[in-house]
Amino acid sequence: MANTVIAYDEVRFDVRNKEITECYVFINNMSNDGLIGVHGWHFKAFPASMSIMDIMKEWAAGDDPLMWPQKSPKSE
Repeated sequence: MANTVIAYDEVRFDVRNKEITECYVFINNMSNDGLIGVHGWHFKAFPASMSIMDIMKEWAAGDDPLMWPQKSPKSE
């Protein structure tokens, strides 16, 4: 996976819950030797006390959405 390029097509934050902020990341395109079966929505819940900027900083520091469990956002 060293030569893989990942495209994060969409990021959604659901802040309606007062206790958690839900983050959904849609991974669609992977090039070269990407892992099979990781395309689609990935999900992680964060404490509501974390701002979206804090979540993005944590993501940039190495909390890779590729390793998050797969779960799609609720459609409303």
